[in-house]
Amino acid sequence: MRMPRALAPWLAAAGALAASPAAAQTVCPATGSHVSLAPAWIDDTRGGRAPGLTLSLAACRPDYDTRPRFPRARHLGLRLDGAVPVTELAIPQNLEASAWYGLSVSLSERAPDDPELDLDAAPDAYAFHYGFLGVGARAQYETSADFDEQALAGGAELRWVDPRRPLLPSTVVAWDGVKPLVSGVRDTLGLGSDVHSRLGVRGYWLVPLGRRLRTEIEGGYFWSFGLDDALEARGWDSGPFVAGELAFAVDRPLGPLRLTSLFVGYARGQRPTDGERQRAWTLGAELGVR
Repeated sequence: MRMPRALAPWLAAAGALAASPAAAQTVCPATGSHVSLAPAWIDDTRGGRAPGLTLSLAACRPDYDTRPRFPRARHLGLRLDGAVPVTELAIPQNLEASAWYGLSVSLSERAPDDPELDLDAAPDAYAFHYGFLGVGARAQYETSADFDEQALAGGAELRWVDPRRPLLPSTVVAWDGVKPLVSGVRDTLGLGSDVHSRLGVRGYWLVPLGRRLRTEIEGGYFWSFGLDDALEARGWDSGPFVAGELAFAVDRPLGPLRLTSLFVGYARGQRPTDGERQRAWTLGAELGVR
């Protein structure tokens, strides 16, 4: 399963404050968009196996204020992340489409001896640097992989990331109001689709293991409040999620596309769109637009 890229464009916009615009374009390109499609073979560890497609689409529009002390950026973005198997599988991954607006601050100051120094050429030219802190508002559509559970969520996020220290996780704390749109379990139990609230915490690591090998790890937990007792009894009120991926960079042209990497991934746990903890293995190839 491709790792969700919820953090990537948002944090890239924040990270651009510490480097030149050219460095920022490695994740948030000049077009302001990122496209990644990954045909994959998905195994739900319960005897179900099927091909599928995992995807990550993002567009961001940053506005930078590059003052020497505590530079900042405003950013507006759209994102689509998730997995779509061709047949119904019991997998923990879901599909999310979101829009967000945020403000990030670089907890840094350029070295006072040469404020015009090119930070790409001398990335340590800081008096101090403690990463990036940001706050944002978002609206999100989310669904389980089988589309039996669909909801709208909206709220606020607090984020922190330090790309100079890759062993520290990029962290997101989110508080949302959630309105179910389609819910098979609520229909079965005869429940209404009342609005409830949710607190979520996520940590995300992207660690290079050499020139062509990298690993990605995500861990998170959510707590839902204001659910019906029948849903809480079925375990819908809280749950963990962990996922890991090992990818090998390839970078070969395939017509209008480019094969960027081959990967194997494992995910285990529970998303808010499912009351059951599940597992899945994924083997796939990531494609990007040339």
